[in-house]
Amino acid sequence: AVAASAMSCCPKGSWDVPLDPSENPSRLYGTLVTLGSKDTPCYYTCGSTTDSATPPSPSKSGIIVFPDVWGMIPRTKSICDTFAQCGRHQVLMFDPFRGETKADHEDDTAGWLASVPYRPNVETDIEACLEYLVDAKGVDRDKIGVHGFCWGAWAIAKASSSGLRFKAAVWAHPSTGIERRAFGGDEEAMIHNMAISLPVLVMPGSNDDARFKNDGEFSEVIRSRGGKVVDFPDMIHGWTTRGDTSIPEVRRDTEKALGLALDYFNERL
Repeated sequence: AVAASAMSCCPKGSWDVPLDPSENPSRLYGTLVTLGSKDTPCYYTCGSTTDSATPPSPSKSGIIVFPDVWGMIPRTKSICDTFAQCGRHQVLMFDPFRGETKADHEDDTAGWLASVPYRPNVETDIEACLEYLVDAKGVDRDKIGVHGFCWGAWAIAKASSSGLRFKAAVWAHPSTGIERRAFGGDEEAMIHNMAISLPVLVMPGSNDDARFKNDGEFSEVIRSRGGKVVDFPDMIHGWTTRGDTSIPEVRRDTEKALGLALDYFNERL
């Protein structure tokens, strides 16, 4: 479904409620784990697509996936599986919303998002993910990338501007305006204060913030730090995780975006 009005996280005219469950992948390869002192719910996948008793040795590279405001839906889990299988990365997605979604808070989405601040909530979840990948799964701390959808881009920007380091980042249809709309913070300062060493691939849709599109103010910051911007003018916000892939153009650009993300991580991790 397409949103009819502006939201505190997604722009007007975006893909909104995830598609009918019949559109979900037929099989998922990961496992659910609960991590850290705050019982962070996560989905972990390492690339094994067989039931063999001797699966391939896991990679030393890892990707932490930051979801959109619909949490750990099956389609996003399937994307994690794709990153693990095709890139041979260990992938971990966490649920900052603890099972809730935007659908539970349509009357006050901004208030709901504000109830999940970076500190202490999101930062604690990220630290639990890092500890799990490095200490429990043997991932090299210097080979961890991050992928954010919508809300996830804000969380990554906030983490980087607050001192957490990652090797590379990818943002699909970013909603960094959450910093301003939900928290009353300085979005521009957050973007400018991100680590200079963090290259970011940004993939905005047609109705995403123009500052992230090529020739926009934020895109110049991204490129100056080794990042890249790829515009998707035929898509609307949310297409990779919530778009109707029975529409040929949506399937085409979903596959393109995921392919670009995978290539970006493979080159840098």
